[in-house]
Amino acid sequence: MLFTKCRPAAFLLVFICFILLAGCTLPWQKKTPEKQAAPANQNETAPAAAPAKTVRPAVAAAAATALPRPKPAATVLEPLPAVTAQQQLEVRGKTKPGLQVFINNLPVPVEANGTFTTSLELKPGTNQLQINTLGKAGFKEEQKLAITYQPPPPHLLVVAPATADAETVTISGQASPEDILYVNSTPTRADKEGRFSAPVRLKPGQNEITVLAVSPAGGHSEVKKKVLFNPPPPRLAVIVPSETRSKQVTISGITDENAVLVLYVNDSRSEINQQSGQFSATLQLQEGLNVISVQAINKWGKKTEYNSTIYCDLTS
Repeated sequence: MLFTKCRPAAFLLVFICFILLAGCTLPWQKKTPEKQAAPANQNETAPAAAPAKTVRPAVAAAAATALPRPKPAATVLEPLPAVTAQQQLEVRGKTKPGLQVFINNLPVPVEANGTFTTSLELKPGTNQLQINTLGKAGFKEEQKLAITYQPPPPHLLVVAPATADAETVTISGQASPEDILYVNSTPTRADKEGRFSAPVRLKPGQNEITVLAVSPAGGHSEVKKKVLFNPPPPRLAVIVPSETRSKQVTISGITDENAVLVLYVNDSRSEINQQSGQFSATLQLQEGLNVISVQAINKWGKKTEYNSTIYCDLTS
């Protein structure tokens, strides 16, 4: 009976002991906040902590391994062009007093204040310049430059036909009298007025003709022309009588010098004499109508044919 009345009080006592052992605050206990130190002046605010400086490893390593700056050159040149069309190149510069300057192993006069000027003659193409500066106690400085000399192209005018029916064509034009000219690699010269002409042998079809002019300074000008060559058939002129009272008759004519002639009398081939484009032949005829055929063939295979008849009357 007594245990039954004291059961609620026992449970409450156990609960309070558990809370105290766990370090919890009882509902009726007030938690006192920690007091913070107030600044001396109420209007002042506490300064913020400065962030710590971070040094990057890469920057630190670069600073530790930085190379010393190169010393300035003892000889300084005024800017020079990389490419020039002038054969004479003027080189200006300044060096320290007391030093000697050599360009391509040739001494350059140096003024008392260290300035110098010299002129160099360039060759067509790339020119190498080596500048050496020498002084006392074994002082030596070397600089190298490359300058390209491109001479201006000479004047060149070329005249050529677009088509030709002859094997040889004449190429003409205008250039400077002192220039050397090449027409398809064959050298030629212009007259004192600069005019020139040269024969060129053609091949059947399209021909490309190249004319090159070279100035005394080394400048080049090139002109290309195309000429279409259509070989013509050979010329052929034959003198044949229309009638005769003899079984034997002579014919004659002219053709190209190198043409091959073929003569037929009544479908039978006959001999023909040819020399320097002129020809003649003695024909044996039969009584009545005779058919004469002359063919001329040139070296390009072009053919010209002449046909005629001769009436042979032996009755009278």
